[in-house]
This record gives sequence, C-alpha cells and structure tokens, in this order.
Amino acid sequence: MSNAVAQQFASGIRQSMAALGADAQYVSVQGGESCSLRVLIVEPGYQMDVSQGVITTTDSAELYFVAVDLSFDGTNVYVPQIGDSVVVSVDGTDYTYTVLAPDQQKYCWTWADKFHCRRKLSTKLSGE
Repeated sequence: MSNAVAQQFASGIRQSMAALGADAQYVSVQGGESCSLRVLIVEPGYQMDVSQGVITTTDSAELYFVAVDLSFDGTNVYVPQIGDSVVVSVDGTDYTYTVLAPDQQKYCWTWADKFHCRRKLSTKLSGE
C-alpha cells in the first residue's frame, strides 16, 4: 500500500475514533515519555489463569489506536512494551491500564487491520 493510501486510511480511522474513542495518555515504562492519543476500549472482561491450582483473574481490555499516533517526538513511532501504561479519561474519571502480554505470549500488541494502520494492545485495568 502506498504511503498516501495509508495516510488516507489512517485519517478515516481517526475520524471514527473521534466519535467512538476516549482520550488517553500513553506512558512508556522506559524513560517515562508520554503522548496523547485516542483509544477505543474493546472487550473489557476477565482473563483467568490457572497455575499450580490457583485461579487468578485479571480485569482485561483490548485498546485499539492508530499506530502512527503513538509517537513521543512527533516523528518516530513507538512500539508498545510490556509494562507501559495507558491512562484513559472517561466521563471525568481516569482509568489506568497496564500493558501486558496475554497468555504468556511474547508480544503485547498485534496489528488490528491488514493495512497495518491500527494496533490492538493487550492491557489490564490496574487503577482508577
């Protein structure tokens, strides 16, 4: 896909996110850099992990965002890391989500579309 088509696709996604998404602050676990972006919260629920006879539940959510919007300097796109946090503002309340890798996987994000414009980020609700 050409860069012009990718930009046009990303622009359309941003318009959708403006209506459906929430304002968020992304904070890097390394260096504490941060940037603002819009996220769409999907599939809030609970993940269960059964390990050595102990059941652990985690309040989880998938956060979707335009990949190129995650940039601390406005030029270089940041790749999400396990341990980063996303503070999402909904109706005046801030919710903190910690980035994690689901089911002991290596990566905390996947592409959310075949054009590689949106990322789907695995998180857990860690604070209000």
